[in-house]
Amino acid sequence: MGLLCLLYLICALRTNIVFVTIFFGLFFTFVLLTGSYWQGAIGHASAAANLQVASGAFAFLACLAG
Repeated sequence: MGLLCLLYLICALRTNIVFVTIFFGLFFTFVLLTGSYWQGAIGHASAAANLQVASGAFAFLACLAG
C-alpha cells in the first residue's frame, strides 16, 4: 500500500498541492505503521508505540489535507 501511495504521490506532483500533501501523509503513515509492526514483532514495545503515534500524526495530516 505504501508503494502505491508513493506512485500516486509522484503522479500527483503535476496536479496540485492538495493531492501531494494527502499522498505524502499516507505514504509516511504506511511506512511508519510497517516499522511499528516490525518493532512490535521483535519485542520493542516502546519503539512500536512511538512509531504508531508518529503514524497517527501523518494520518492526521492526510485527513486535514483531504
